[in-house]
Amino acid sequence: MAVRAARSAAQGRIGRLSVAFVGSATYGWLPEVIRAYQERHPDVELVLREMSTPMQVEALIAGEVDIGVLRLPAQHPDLHVRLVERDACVAVVPSAHPLAARSSLFLVELADEPFVLVSRAIWPGLYDGFITLARTLGFEPRVRLEVTEVQTAVGLVAAGLGVSIVPSATERVHRREVRYLHMDGQSPTVELGVAWRRGDTSPLVASFLELAEALHPW
Repeated sequence: MAVRAARSAAQGRIGRLSVAFVGSATYGWLPEVIRAYQERHPDVELVLREMSTPMQVEALIAGEVDIGVLRLPAQHPDLHVRLVERDACVAVVPSAHPLAARSSLFLVELADEPFVLVSRAIWPGLYDGFITLARTLGFEPRVRLEVTEVQTAVGLVAAGLGVSIVPSATERVHRREVRYLHMDGQSPTVELGVAWRRGDTSPLVASFLELAEALHPW
């Protein structure tokens, strides 16, 4: 029995694996990977922790989590980081907005609108990408509110406090009070990555990464 347990642990079939993730990852890549991992490794205790990207980097370095599913850019000399998903952004407007009846728009059409954005401290890739593109198009965005979650941004747009820019995967969050509009011409893009510690020889980490890559090659 002890030999069998040791063999299973060495093969990554039993044990405890801690995976941190950003909330927006649940709109796309992550749920499929988690579901498949649980089906194939039912004896592994999978611990999931929602964290911002900066918190994930700190937790990985401290050994508090084994794998991070985070927003790029995210770099640290002690981490391996791989791109797993790239997503174009869409605009979110209140359903009563004059542009809501359309299916798409040019970003510059929102130049005079107040924006509700995920904070730069939480998601610098999205924030900086949007601000840079807006300036390239000739306008300085008026940021009315900064929030910590994409869901919060969509909720505040629904409340009529402004418009927002979010990954297109967010369209899976259906709200009658908002409309998601694709962007003609240039639009910001965001990237999702997976990170783990350099030198980590855990078979649990290896099995998770192997499955993730098999489902979505990177």
